[in-house]
Amino acid sequence: MEPDVSFLAPVQKPKGPVMRIMYWYSRRRWGKVPRPFSVFAARMPTAFGSFFGKVSKLDKRLSLPRRRRCWFVRGWPA
Repeated sequence: MEPDVSFLAPVQKPKGPVMRIMYWYSRRRWGKVPRPFSVFAARMPTAFGSFFGKVSKLDKRLSLPRRRRCWFVRGWPA
């Protein structure tokens, strides 16, 4: 298997308005839409993205040392 080939084809034109804005921003910022974003993130439900936002907020509110905080927030539930 070639490194640039994935099992799922990249989504060229997303249907949702939020994804369209994200595609536009990534094209403006990097000149193209990164492959993981166009293959994986375009197929995820909106609630999945809000979950990562909640993890980020929780990560900021914790007062543990950074190394241990990352382990608790990201490693413990996994």
